[in-house]
Amino acid sequence: MQLCGWMGTADLWPGRVTDSDYNRREGYLERQREFQEHDKVIRNGEEVTVPWLNIYDKGYHAHMAAWSNGNQRVLQPVWAKSGERFTRVETIASASVATDRGGNERAANVAKRPGYVNRGFHPNMCPKRLNKTWIASSFRANFMYEPVL
Repeated sequence: MQLCGWMGTADLWPGRVTDSDYNRREGYLERQREFQEHDKVIRNGEEVTVPWLNIYDKGYHAHMAAWSNGNQRVLQPVWAKSGERFTRVETIASASVATDRGGNERAANVAKRPGYVNRGFHPNMCPKRLNKTWIASSFRANFMYEPVL
């Protein structure tokens, strides 16, 4: 889910995978780095690269993977120790992340609405067909439903 409201999905991943392994193997950080290298802006007469901002849930481990791919930034909810209070800025930042992540979860739910995807994978199904349906349904959802953000 992009901050502009456009949604899309990547290929389905069967089984279990760690955050670090997913970030390394899926390739979205590399694609974002390539995009930011071709989308430079002029600031004070100098051409600069604007870093990509990735918004993740609490506990998702991607800081180093994002930083090593074009100095991309990561925004996550603030962690607080038990009994500790958030500052005003921490509260606003965490609420902003929660709002954006909530939109992301709604986007995934919209992509799961078609019956073929909603029923999940069953024996004798073609995994490639399920994957293509998953990707196509997320794309179509941009035109069929109210914006999720």
